Amino acid sequence: MILFDIAQTLQQLSAAMPFDSNAQHLKELLQSADELFSRKRLCSRWDCSNSSLKRYEGRGLKVTRIGPRMVRYRLADVEAFERVR
Repeated sequence: MILFDIAQTLQQLSAAMPFDSNAQHLKELLQSADELFSRKRLCSRWDCSNSSLKRYEGRGLKVTRIGPRMVRYRLADVEAFERVR
């Protein structure tokens, strides 16, 4: 699983990082890595386009930014958005 490999690599990197709020945030994300959706995976789940996801973000879908160009969606946030959508 690619997500597992990424999570494992990030975990190794976070162990080498000095402890600060960013490292703590990364550690929390890694613990819930199985609950994170990429844009591609969420598009597949909802059968929609990338631009639709960006529109949903403007309408309240919560985004977790991992880096300047990487976003993920937490399962709890996705399910909450599905309930009100």
